Amino acid sequence: MFNKIASTFVTKVLTAIINLVVAVLISRWAGAEGKGIQGLFIATLGMILTLTGIFGPISITYLFNKKPSLNFVFISNLWAIVISLIIFLVLKAVPLIPIKYVPYLAVITFLASIATNNLSVFLIKERITKYNLALFSQPLFNVFFIVGFYLYKNSFSIEDYLYSMMISYCVLFIYSLSGIRSLVKEKLSLNLAQLNS
Repeated sequence: MFNKIASTFVTKVLTAIINLVVAVLISRWAGAEGKGIQGLFIATLGMILTLTGIFGPISITYLFNKKPSLNFVFISNLWAIVISLIIFLVLKAVPLIPIKYVPYLAVITFLASIATNNLSVFLIKERITKYNLALFSQPLFNVFFIVGFYLYKNSFSIEDYLYSMMISYCVLFIYSLSGIRSLVKEKLSLNLAQLNS
């Protein structure tokens, strides 16, 4: 139990440090305007992820433990897709962020929501350390891609930052599929065993 709490604490501290590094890099490389847009983008993303998280990892874990069913994961992913589409349409009509960044926000929201929902499999199986490491990989990849873009182009823009976020969340999304695959295999094996018995 202590190890699980410790790994969660360490992961959150390291994530906070990396996010601070990202903020400093954006300020230096994208200027005050870029930093302002990044702050607005992150605030909007956080608000949206709160909505998609209503039926997210915590809900999935609780419901799955009550009644094991893959339907909970699929419903939560459907919820995330619907919210992402609604937010895209709303922000097109009421631009809380510049219009040209709305598609980036919609894609990142989709990837982040689906990935975190899929990763709930690790919570269900009580693999807390694996769950924490998976979540930590996103900001880590993000800062790597930010530095990579800057070194490759010898310049940096807010679009580069958004591409970095999309790629890092895409990596997390792809990894999260492994959790779903393992859960599906277990469920199929259990069903076959029940049929044969």
